[in-house]
Amino acid sequence: MTNQLKSSSPPSRARSLRTAAAVGAAVLAVGTTALIATTSPAQAATQSFHLYSQVSAAIQPTPTDEGTQSITMTVTPGTAAPGAPIEIVVSSSSLNIANGPAATAAANAEELDVVVSLNGTDYVLRGSQNTQSIPPNDGSTPATPILFKSGWVVSSTAGNSTSVSNDGGASGGTDATGTTGIGATIRGAETVPVALVAPATPGTYPITLKAIVLNSIAGTSTAAVNNTFDSVFNTQNATVTSPPASNNGPKNSFNNNVASSYLIFSPSVDLIVAEATATATDTSTATSTPTDTSTSTPTDTSTSNPTDTSTSSSTATEPPVDVPSGAIGGLGLAVLAAVAGLGAYAWSRRPRKVHGHE
Repeated sequence: MTNQLKSSSPPSRARSLRTAAAVGAAVLAVGTTALIATTSPAQAATQSFHLYSQVSAAIQPTPTDEGTQSITMTVTPGTAAPGAPIEIVVSSSSLNIANGPAATAAANAEELDVVVSLNGTDYVLRGSQNTQSIPPNDGSTPATPILFKSGWVVSSTAGNSTSVSNDGGASGGTDATGTTGIGATIRGAETVPVALVAPATPGTYPITLKAIVLNSIAGTSTAAVNNTFDSVFNTQNATVTSPPASNNGPKNSFNNNVASSYLIFSPSVDLIVAEATATATDTSTATSTPTDTSTSTPTDTSTSNPTDTSTSSSTATEPPVDVPSGAIGGLGLAVLAAVAGLGAYAWSRRPRKVHGHE
């Protein structure tokens, strides 16, 4: 008599095997955290100011009326992280700065500078120098000799300043491009360039334009901006012309930091300093859709004959087990170790065929 016994794997054990395979095949991705720099486009303002210029109270008790001029000031970027590089630029589309009547200005003798205040520090932005000889403005030339034609740009960044001079000659004279500037220095230490950066503490910082200065490098043999032959341009006209100390014109107002002489923009040109922000991003792409094609319906055809000719054929399939996706991050190694242990346990508990005899 032949006994045929059928055995099948318990569902829980088959599921354990499939779960181990599914987790082992999962693709793990870890969420990332990025620091997003805080920046914004430039902040700029253009405004008309009635300007006056003066070399010194003793030499020139009555300032020169320069008329109403368009001045632009820009800070880039408008919002920056603490300590980040910034650039301040001052320019004019209308103000021509002529040579004085006293003498010819040799090449590289005059420099166009601006003085700005940021966070309690005065910076002298050293701009272009003339690169050709400019005759005195004494009426001896067909046109006015211009050291710095309108359109000049003074930048806090070395190499970013621009200018053009004109010698006042016949037929429009001769233009010459100026040097590209030295950049930012601290007032009182104009020979030492510095990197202009945002303040270290977050906040809003208005930038003040104190004066435009025609810096006579050759005339004073120094780059300082408060010397006898340096001409100051600001909004202060002299109401007292008795020199020298009592004169309240542009030069003394600048030297004494008189706020009413400054070129005040409305609205102000502000630098905003802000910390970088942290942004967390989940980049998980874990997926798991394993297909289990294991069979678990063996057929035992053994007989009383000692020779076992049993065969096993099964095409049964179980539905796939879906393992939820997600970022595992730093627990990845622990999970994989657990998977390996689960697989080993499931294998040891697998079912075995049972042979019966008559």
